Amino acid sequence: MIFTAVVLMMNQLLKRTVLQRIKKIATVAEQVSVGNMDASFGRQRNDEIGDLAEAFNRMKYSLEIAMNMLNKKDNG
Repeated sequence: MIFTAVVLMMNQLLKRTVLQRIKKIATVAEQVSVGNMDASFGRQRNDEIGDLAEAFNRMKYSLEIAMNMLNKKDNG
């Protein structure tokens, strides 16, 4: 009985601290990949998943700069 309760609590903790956060990052990354540059990863915790979100934020920023450069080249 105690073992089952511990397993259920660990499952909920894992869902909340890892899986939901990764799903949110994946959803935002997919939005950015189809051109929605307004999508935001939001404020993240200072952990590995937060580091992943920050890396995606930097990649999104670099992509915005590249797209702006291409647009200027095409219009100029």
